[in-house]
Amino acid sequence: FLDNKFRGFLIDDIDIDASNDIDHDLDTELGLLTMMNALTMDMISEIYRFYITLQFELAKAMSPCMIWIPNIHDLDVNEVNYLSFSLLVNYLS
Repeated sequence: FLDNKFRGFLIDDIDIDASNDIDHDLDTELGLLTMMNALTMDMISEIYRFYITLQFELAKAMSPCMIWIPNIHDLDVNEVNYLSFSLLVNYLS
């Protein structure tokens, strides 16, 4: 009265095939992660530019009578490029 088959699951029906490659899924996932890393590295410079522009816009909105220059204490007065400074002032105004 006992047979070799479980109810609802036939042992003979198990299909073990080499074409069901688990490594294919891992290769696909690795490719996606590599592509995402490359996109992230390409976008870093754009994010920095956006962040600096955002800082300037916030400074203009919060204090329209002041000019905010990051790291102003690190600037040497004798080495100031007046063209760059005037472009900065024009940008902020």
